[in-house]
Amino acid sequence: MVKNLLQSSPGGPPRMALPAEPEEMGKSGELCEILLSRSDETGDALDALISLTARHPDALSGWTALGKVAQARGKILEAYAYFRVAYPHGLDRARAAGGRGDGPFP
Repeated sequence: MVKNLLQSSPGGPPRMALPAEPEEMGKSGELCEILLSRSDETGDALDALISLTARHPDALSGWTALGKVAQARGKILEAYAYFRVAYPHGLDRARAAGGRGDGPFP
């Protein structure tokens, strides 16, 4: 008989805490908002977001921000590529935090 993991403990599977991203990555959300509001007439915000993501390639927030911007601009294949890069980085971070793929993320 297969044991139901959600019933294995009173609170379900243990929660997992991913390590914090570098503080500098907080800028990715701000840059994303600027780009989504289309107020980046010079392209500086996009260049800054790309540069920030390149400096911290393991940080999920940069890749997801780039994906959101590409998606909003109708560049679906480009958006998929950014989100697809974020996915294995997220799995790696979860595994590094002790995740086995059976518990919720915060």
